[in-house]
Amino acid sequence: MSLEPVVVKKVADLQKWGNNPRYIKKEKYANLKEEIKKHGFNDILKLAADGKTVLNGNHRLPILRELKIEEVNCIVTDAKTDADKLKIALASNQDYAEYDKDALTELVYKSDIPIEELSSFEVDLGKKTSVLELLNEVGPTFIPDPEEGKPGGRQPREIHCPECGADFEV
Repeated sequence: MSLEPVVVKKVADLQKWGNNPRYIKKEKYANLKEEIKKHGFNDILKLAADGKTVLNGNHRLPILRELKIEEVNCIVTDAKTDADKLKIALASNQDYAEYDKDALTELVYKSDIPIEELSSFEVDLGKKTSVLELLNEVGPTFIPDPEEGKPGGRQPREIHCPECGADFEV
């Protein structure tokens, strides 16, 4: 398999792969749609050799249509046979990387992302974990980087956890 260039394709010309073995629950679909609506579509779809059959992005494709996104970045693979297509789909849906929980927590803590936006994100830390749970775990005892105490550093903010109902300053 060679490194293929990214090409722009019209969403109207793309089709779902009929043999896709993955599914998405209605709630997750709604969440994915909301994320794309909020943050835009920044992914790359992987296509079969025909240049129109989506092998990675089958659940995003109908959302793109619903949101009237006209063009997307794609990679056209050399997958022609069903076996080739399955290999691309399986390889594309692997989750090899893991989060460093402490580094992620610190990054979330330092961010200026509004709490209401953070509540829509989940990460896999051995189990699905709400990003707000990370802040709950450290709560007000989280010790920020000493650089933050300097003038111009991040100011603490109060948050309300919708899961446990607690209010605390982060």
